[in-house]
Amino acid sequence: MKTNTYLINFRKYFFLIFIFSLTSAFSQDLRDCGYNCTSNAFSIESVFLSATDVPGTPLTNTSCESGTPQQVYMIAEISSNRNSAVYHGRIFADLMVGDSSIMISEYLGTLPSSNSGLTQRLVYGPFNWVCGELLTLENVLVVWKTSQNNGPGENDPYNCSSYSSSQCQFPSDLIVSTPLAVQYDYTACTDNNGIATVTFESTTIGGTPPYTYSWNYDGGNFIGGTASSPIVEYDINGGPYNPTLTVTDSNGNVNLYPYSVTLSFPSILINSTSFTSAQCASNDGTATFTATGGTAPYTFTVNSNTTGGSTFVNGPPSTELVVINAGAGSISVTITDAAGCEAQETLVMVAGDSEAPQITAPENYTIEGCDTSAITSLPYSETPVTITLTELQNALDGGGNASDDVSINEITYQDISSGTCVITVTRTFTITDDCGKTNSDTQTIIIQDTTEPVTPSAPADTSYECIADVPAPGDLTANDNCAGDITVTGSDSTDSSDPCNIIITRTWTFTDACNNSSSVFQTITVADTIAPVAPSTPADTSYECIADVPAPGDLTANDNCAGDITVTGSDSTDSSDPCNIIITRTWTFTDACNNSSSVSQTITVADTIAPVAPSAPADTSYECIADVPAPGDLTANDNCAGDITVTGSDSTDSSDPCNIIITRTWTFTDACNNSSSVSQTITVADTIAPVAPSAPADTSYECIADVPAPGDLTANDNCAGDITVTGSDSTDSSD
Repeated sequence: MKTNTYLINFRKYFFLIFIFSLTSAFSQDLRDCGYNCTSNAFSIESVFLSATDVPGTPLTNTSCESGTPQQVYMIAEISSNRNSAVYHGRIFADLMVGDSSIMISEYLGTLPSSNSGLTQRLVYGPFNWVCGELLTLENVLVVWKTSQNNGPGENDPYNCSSYSSSQCQFPSDLIVSTPLAVQYDYTACTDNNGIATVTFESTTIGGTPPYTYSWNYDGGNFIGGTASSPIVEYDINGGPYNPTLTVTDSNGNVNLYPYSVTLSFPSILINSTSFTSAQCASNDGTATFTATGGTAPYTFTVNSNTTGGSTFVNGPPSTELVVINAGAGSISVTITDAAGCEAQETLVMVAGDSEAPQITAPENYTIEGCDTSAITSLPYSETPVTITLTELQNALDGGGNASDDVSINEITYQDISSGTCVITVTRTFTITDDCGKTNSDTQTIIIQDTTEPVTPSAPADTSYECIADVPAPGDLTANDNCAGDITVTGSDSTDSSDPCNIIITRTWTFTDACNNSSSVFQTITVADTIAPVAPSTPADTSYECIADVPAPGDLTANDNCAGDITVTGSDSTDSSDPCNIIITRTWTFTDACNNSSSVSQTITVADTIAPVAPSAPADTSYECIADVPAPGDLTANDNCAGDITVTGSDSTDSSDPCNIIITRTWTFTDACNNSSSVSQTITVADTIAPVAPSAPADTSYECIADVPAPGDLTANDNCAGDITVTGSDSTDSSD
């Protein structure tokens, strides 16, 4: 749907009609003096329009009918920040009326001190003001004198030196308070269905904002917007429509005459297009986008352009966008009218020969070879070669073809290559038609050397005793089908799971420049079968005691291969005769592969030394044989460990029982029956008489015959044995 907008601005700008003549002797605009004003002596509290000169009555709380002129005065209300009055005041400003500027220079005279409150001064007037026009005072300068005696007066000439930077100030820009002037603008867009979308915008000024708006759309359908800018739809086939606006300001002031205009709807904005296509050999196509309807003036926006052509707009007034030097492609243009309505169109441009020629390269293929000379179908060429369509169709590996909607002018191919071992040839086939249009397709040809070098015979398998005996791989030479160096690498793969039967697989690998390789193999067996060379055997020897036999000493053997030799010393003892022990001492030398040799020594252990007896006890004597004690314990020492058997024996000579001679002998015998002894002589001689009992009491008898035989008496003796008792009478018969 094409949408157009239409703008009607009912604000009427009138030049001010000056009805008074300036009476002041204006000499110079003091704003050009370069004053550096720093004072803040006065404040312009407000500027308002008044129907009378000073003292003025503000028209702010009145309303007027927009567009009607009336005579007014412009009065400023000034407050002082000073304790004393100033004199010969003047004001300079630019009065902005719409877009027009009027320079103001007005004599203010005496400005009283702050004690006087607000002071009104005429700034401008009388003059005819058109209701609805916005008035502002800009670039304001106020100057004064602190003495009333040295002028310049109202009608006196003056210049920059008449005033100073210390007696001036630049008040801020001011909006002049005016009567309430109600008015609005609107824009309208018309669509293909006969509906105009109208956007109203209140341009009310004056009075005291903020405003309250009351609209009468006169049959329109409100669809959105804001209170000050509603959007309303109208049927352009109805009407006429005269919407009105009534505004109330914050002081309750209402325009007495509701503002109304008769709506006028524009026709539909149309973007008309035309074009001429480019010819065969150049981009010389043209196109136009023409604006009609809507609301002039128009602007043209190029949204996109792929034709390569350039654009320009005619005018002013601008009603048409022109495209020149266009080729194939598209161009999209949007036309926007003065009200912001848009109409967009897109043109697709085609060339006279709109289609490029078509070409299909033959299928890719791979061949065996060493360089680009291996290509035999259409030989390799880095410069373009022209061929026929038949040659293209018959080229290896088939599938090549070309066509054009007009006619083929030329078919060429050109090669580039990359790589060394796998050579990639990119063959570009290009077709050109009679309009100079071209197209290309590529074929990839792979040239590769996959033939491995021819190896020499492998060396015969061999064996060695030691790993150190294995030599480095020898040099072998292979041959290759292509030129270039052959890299020979020798490598050994060692199976040492059995370190005494190591299997080395020696490989020679021959690799050509394209990484094709071949190999030969040799098996090397490393097996150590030679025992270590044993040292000389130590001389046979003998010892008295087994404890005297030392541990085996260190002996060192030599082996043909590197590695540790384990030396073990072992004794084989024949102790069947513990007193003549035969030790066979053997040193065994074993290498890492369990090859061994040994030497032996005979050691005889025979104890021939008797124990060392202790000193014999001193000879002694006893009264009785029973007094003789048993032999006491004596201890001997032996050179060898083991028990010593001690035997004590008495040899008794009792030929004279009252002088018995005992020879007491201790014999010390070791485990090997070596013995020694010591002896003690013991004499047993009883020299103590028995202890007689008490004699019977003396007695008497009458008759000799009465005397009994002697009775039995018992004596005690220190020694065992019988005591013989004999009784005898000695008779004195002299009487």
